[in-house]
Amino acid sequence: MKKITVFSRIIIAALCLATFGINLWSCNPDPAETVTVTGISLDQTGMILNSGDMEPLKATVIPADATNRDVAWMSGNETVATVDKDGIVTALSQGATVITATTVDGGFTAACDVVVDDSHVRVRNVFLDHETLLVYKGREEALTATVTPEDATDRTVTWASSDENVATVDHLGVVKGISDGTATITVTTNDGGKTASCEVTVESKTTVYSAGFRLYNATNMTYATIWRDGEILYELTDGSVFAYADDVFVTEDGDIYAVGYDTPGNMATNLYVWKNGEHLYTLSDGTTAAYGPTIQVVDGDVYVGGYESWGYSPGVGRVWKNGEVLYTYGGMSSLTVCLGMYVYGSDVYMAGYELKPDGDRIAKYWKNDQEYPLHDNSTEGEAGGEFFDGTDVYVAGWSFSAERYTTATMWKNGVRTQLGHGNSVSTSYAVERTDGRVYVGGWQNDADWVGRATVWTDGVAMEFDTPYASVVNDIRVFEGDVYAGGKVNDRATAPNTIGTIWKNGEELYSLSDGVTNASIVHGICVTR
Repeated sequence: MKKITVFSRIIIAALCLATFGINLWSCNPDPAETVTVTGISLDQTGMILNSGDMEPLKATVIPADATNRDVAWMSGNETVATVDKDGIVTALSQGATVITATTVDGGFTAACDVVVDDSHVRVRNVFLDHETLLVYKGREEALTATVTPEDATDRTVTWASSDENVATVDHLGVVKGISDGTATITVTTNDGGKTASCEVTVESKTTVYSAGFRLYNATNMTYATIWRDGEILYELTDGSVFAYADDVFVTEDGDIYAVGYDTPGNMATNLYVWKNGEHLYTLSDGTTAAYGPTIQVVDGDVYVGGYESWGYSPGVGRVWKNGEVLYTYGGMSSLTVCLGMYVYGSDVYMAGYELKPDGDRIAKYWKNDQEYPLHDNSTEGEAGGEFFDGTDVYVAGWSFSAERYTTATMWKNGVRTQLGHGNSVSTSYAVERTDGRVYVGGWQNDADWVGRATVWTDGVAMEFDTPYASVVNDIRVFEGDVYAGGKVNDRATAPNTIGTIWKNGEELYSLSDGVTNASIVHGICVTR
C-alpha cells in the first residue's frame, strides 16, 4: 500500500488551487438563511374570567418556520389580570384589560380583551353524545352538545366540519353525509373556546324511496307521503284535503323531488312538485283535474309527465319542465292520458293512451312532440310505463287478448308482446331494461282469479306470494336486484291496502298496518 505524506497532501492542495481555483471554504455549508416574522395571531380575541381563574392564550407566529419565534406578553392592567411568559392569564379582580403578545422579531402584535366578571358563570367544558358516528350518504344524523356547567351564562356553540366534501354540519349539529370518507365534526363554545370532536364516517347504502299516500282511518283523510327505507320521511300535505304523492326522484346530490296532487273539490286537483319536502312548483291553477304520475330530474331540469282534463273529458297530455308546460298532447275532442315518462338527454319519451268519444282506448307514445303508434294504432289498450335505453323504446301497459281479457303487454319500438295468460286479467304499469334484460311490473290473476303482484323478466312471470290481492305499480332494477312498489290488500273483502316494497319478490317494507291506517305506493326510486 502506498502512503501519502502530509507534505504531499499540501503539494496536491496547492496544485488544485492553482489549476482549478478551488475555494478552500466551499466544503463548509452556507450560514442558515434567516426567516423573518411576518405576523402573529392568538387563539382567542376575547375572554370572560372569574377572579382567580387561570386561562392559557396560545400565540401563533407567522410563518411557522420563522427563525426567531419568541413572544413577549403584557397586560394593560395588572390589577385586573396578569400574564406570564407562557401566555397564562391570571384573573385578579373585576374589571377589564387587554393582553398583548408581541413578537421579538418585527414587533408584530395580537391582542385579547379580558373581562373579569365574578357574576359571569363560565363554560368549563363541552361534550358530544358521540365520539364516532356512521352517516349514510345523503342521510342526516344529529349530534348533541352538552355545555357545562348547566347554568353557564353563555352556552352558545359553533360547529365545523374538517371536510365538507365528506360531511357538512349545520348550526344545530345536524350532520349530513355527502360522499364516502371520514371527517371530524368539532363543536366550539363561544365562551372559553372549549371543544369536543366526533369522527364521522360516511358510507353509501342502498336506499329505497317511495311515494304514495297514507289514509288515517280516524279522520278518513289522506296525506301525500314520501317514505325512505320504509319510514316516513315527509308528509307533504296537512291532511285537510285528500292528497296523493305519485312519484319520487332522487338526484346524485341527494335532493329529493316528488310530484303529487290534492283534491280541494269540484272535481279539480292542484298538481305540485316538492323538493326536499318543501313546495317547489304548482303546475295547475285549481280549475282542472291535473295529475303527474311521473317525475325525473336531468341536468338540473325538473320534468313532470301527466295530463290535465276538464271534468271527465276532454283533456290533454302534458310534459312540464321547471314548472312550465313543455309539450301538450291530444286535443279537445278526446281525453289524452299520459302515464309514463323517460327523459334521455334532451329527448322526452311519454307513454299513454287516447280515450275516444266512443270509449275506445288507443295506446300510444310520444317522443318530444311527435306521436308514434303502438302496434297498429287501432288495438285497444293503455300504455303506462316508458323506458328508453339509447336504442330501443319500451312501453308497458295492457291490450286485449283474443279472448277479450285485458292482458299485460310490453311494446318494443311499437311491436306488441302480450305477457299475461291471455285467458285471464292482467296488466302492467312499469318497464325497465337493464343489463340486457327487460323487466315489467304489474299484476295478473292467479289460478283462483286473485290478482297477484307480478314482475316479468324477459317475458317470464314471477308472481309474488302475498296473502291477498296485490299490485306492482313501479319497479327499479339496482345493482342486479329488482325493487318493486305497490300495495297488498290486508284482507279478502272490504280491504284496506298496505303500501309495500318488495326486493326480488320478497317483502322488504310494509308501510302501514291496514287497521289504523292504509297506504299505497305509486312510485319508487333506489339510490346509493
